[in-house]
Amino acid sequence: MVTIDELPQEIVDKILVLLSFNDRLLASRVCRRWHSLVFNTAAVSSAVRFCIRYKTSNNNEEDNQKTIYESKQLYWKAMDVLANSFADFSDILIESVNLDSDDTIVADRWQRVATSVQCLHLIDCTTTDYHLLAILSQLPSLVELHLNNNYYLIKQSQQTATIGKWSSIDRSDCLRRLRRLDMSGNKSFKLCDALFVAIVQHCRDGSLRSVNVANCKLVFHFHIIRRYYGSDCCDHWSQATHYAFTFAVIKEFCLKFGQQIESMDFSGTDICYQHLLELLDLQSLATNLRQFIIKDCRQLLTNGDNLTEIVRLKPMIKFIY
Repeated sequence: MVTIDELPQEIVDKILVLLSFNDRLLASRVCRRWHSLVFNTAAVSSAVRFCIRYKTSNNNEEDNQKTIYESKQLYWKAMDVLANSFADFSDILIESVNLDSDDTIVADRWQRVATSVQCLHLIDCTTTDYHLLAILSQLPSLVELHLNNNYYLIKQSQQTATIGKWSSIDRSDCLRRLRRLDMSGNKSFKLCDALFVAIVQHCRDGSLRSVNVANCKLVFHFHIIRRYYGSDCCDHWSQATHYAFTFAVIKEFCLKFGQQIESMDFSGTDICYQHLLELLDLQSLATNLRQFIIKDCRQLLTNGDNLTEIVRLKPMIKFIY
């Protein structure tokens, strides 16, 4: 009988690449030899994307607590595997995982893979804005950031006490190379002005080219925005609210960083003709903006004539609607 040690390396690679992530974890615990085979084979080293997914159908409170625990366990184990692999993954996808972790070991793991990661996808994840920014601060080579349908907790952003090793992180080089920011699909009030500002303010070198807020719960109405800022507050940037994602902060972003923006996506939002015109009339956006996506915007669909007029007045911009 032929053992795995006697098989040609190319055959071993083909076998191991068929294993799921959890099966690889189990196989890697057999011995050091198997650990080396599982995570340092050509099949893994040639991979571009490293995926961490946790799926569950639990509904009751007891099962939800178990889900949170299992999700965190998967996150810790996966980061350990990622940090100890010889592969340089440029793309990391994390789905349905709880990232709310103060473990210094996790911080070390992110630091080990920091230089190779160029694209990060977080989908259906739960995290605090503090921990999210702590992760991003360790990815100086990040070019694309996708934050889709995530649930953000704000409790730790308001604390003055720092937590564990995250407190010693230097954020000066954070997101300087970011070219694409995708925040689409964050419904309800899962995304806020404070988190948006915390991310985009680091893109001060003019690298950011594309911003996607499609299907986000954006607040456009002036009187509703005043509820979060007060009647006397006009500074939506340095005093950004933690409780809503507003058009006011998007407009402020365009004023500050719009010179390099080439594409914006407001599909599925409640943007209306007046707000669209406010953005397009900004001199900062007139330089490089070439594409504006406004699919399934109900407020615009009811004013088709006005939209046609905007398209005619802005011939340099490609409108997709």
